[in-house]
Amino acid sequence: MQTRAWRRADRVMTVSSRLALRIEEVACGDVVVVPNLQPRTLTPVESMPARPLVVFAGGAQAWQDSDRVVAQLGVLSSCGIDVEVVSEDAGLRERASKAGFASSVGDRAHVLRRLQAATGSWMVRADAAANSVASPVKLGEALAAGAIVIGSRATWEHMDRLTADGLATQVAEDGNLTELAEFLYEVWREGGAGRERRLATVGKNWTLAAHGDHLRWFFGIDGAS
Repeated sequence: MQTRAWRRADRVMTVSSRLALRIEEVACGDVVVVPNLQPRTLTPVESMPARPLVVFAGGAQAWQDSDRVVAQLGVLSSCGIDVEVVSEDAGLRERASKAGFASSVGDRAHVLRRLQAATGSWMVRADAAANSVASPVKLGEALAAGAIVIGSRATWEHMDRLTADGLATQVAEDGNLTELAEFLYEVWREGGAGRERRLATVGKNWTLAAHGDHLRWFFGIDGAS
């Protein structure tokens, strides 16, 4: 069904260049990539946590590898990092509580508020096919909130660019989280000034507004470049 739709379309918009390559193999029209980013950055919160806070906002799906998430967050917690799991999955929240983490559940506004309070957003992903073509909604939300994205190469195809922009950090291949904890303390000590700097970079490069030309082209709006 997807292939038929792609072949009938004059224009196709998708969320990753890897998926775009697949579409271009079968589609007749032009393909543009617009990631799952937020329309604009969020207003910074006035108060910051008393210690570095890492938030995992997600579920217990196989591709999220929740067992590994809980184990790795436990290591961060032992390094003096506060951890919170925000999830609709009651089982995952229970496991988080047993591990000594804060846990909560709420609507999208609640998720965004917790990400605004966070030093970092945990987004380490398993090296799976589904992740290789994905553009996680939560990643766009974390960027718009000014939280550092804590990921891996499987998190998103643009992780290297985000890291170069000072918006992300990648977990070491050997799984050593001590350096990550030290980095998060450095980010936390920068406080509001560091967050404002990140939000300025996000606003310039990593929002839907920054992809305005692509969106105008896709919808056929005059003035597209």
